[in-house]
Order: sequence, then C-alpha cells, then structure tokens
Amino acid sequence: MSYFSKRKKQKLYQQWMDKSGLPPESVPADTGQESDFRDAADGVGGLRRPGMPGDVTLRLTMRHVLYLVLVAVALLITTVTLATVLIMRSC
Repeated sequence: MSYFSKRKKQKLYQQWMDKSGLPPESVPADTGQESDFRDAADGVGGLRRPGMPGDVTLRLTMRHVLYLVLVAVALLITTVTLATVLIMRSC
C-alpha cells in the first residue's frame, strides 16, 4: 500500500509544481525519485509533461482494470447464455 500513497504524493507535488509554481527543491525526498519532479525543459521553456507527444505511455489505473474485468465477465456470461439457448433450440 505504500506504493499507492507514494504515487498519490508524487502526483500532488507534481500538480503543485505545475499549477502553483512550487520549486522542485521544496519537494520532500520521501515521495520517491526526485528526477520525476525535475523533468528537462522542452523547447518552449515549460516543463516536459508525461503524455506529451513523443512520450507514448499506457496508463491503466485500478479502476480501468476493474472495468475491463467486469466487461470480460459480462461478455463471457452473455456468450455462455446465448450458446445454451442455441443448443436447447436445436434439440
């Protein structure tokens, strides 16, 4: 569970840095890797954010995984029910 709390803290500090101008030096060391907060500047002069063009990532949260599992279970139940109905009609 400490991974999730560290990740939340990292996101919170990243938002503070992006929106409020929090200096990277004021980020505590216990939130994870400091390099995550000190991204290299891009050509425009701003911070390079994850998800910008050139940084192809796939982010799945636990909520997305749960939705995928629920959809898979619903499709499986539907398929089994449909197969049973078709088999019973053919008899």
